[in-house]
Amino acid sequence: MALTCSAPPRVSVVMTVARDLRFLGEAVESTLGQDFCDFEFIIVDDGTGEHALFSSLAERDSRIRILTNDAADRRVSALPRK
Repeated sequence: MALTCSAPPRVSVVMTVARDLRFLGEAVESTLGQDFCDFEFIIVDDGTGEHALFSSLAERDSRIRILTNDAADRRVSALPRK
């Protein structure tokens, strides 16, 4: 049975990445390897400075969207503010 994906996607998966990139590859593979394909995968580069790495991830799969937060204060800036 072929997987069919709609446009726009029905689900958004959001992952923020701050300092520790050790498990980034595993997390991306795990998300993209799901049987359910009707999703967009938003990865927030939260001040890592690794622009080339995130660009290469976006080129791998059309479901990946990269948001870059060049926060200088090193807090987890992608979290909601009150």
